[in-house]
Amino acid sequence: MNTFAVMIQAPEVRTIESLHDKYEPDNVYRINATTFLVRTKQLAENVSVAAGIKGEERFVSGVVFRLNRSYAGHAARSLWEWLKEDEG
Repeated sequence: MNTFAVMIQAPEVRTIESLHDKYEPDNVYRINATTFLVRTKQLAENVSVAAGIKGEERFVSGVVFRLNRSYAGHAARSLWEWLKEDEG
């Protein structure tokens, strides 16, 4: 599975609702109101459409980055545990 960072410019309730509709809730991690992580076998393009950033039903500005399993920082333990789930 790939892990993607979804970053939108302004809080948008429809983004989290859409991500939860398209992906299993366990595969979406909300960092804050404008940043989410998504686990999927799909491409960044698909995630950007699901987040409402691209496509015919676009409703928010933002970007999607594919992560390369290199992480650093200080964050809630739940974030590190979520990231570790996919290490296999």
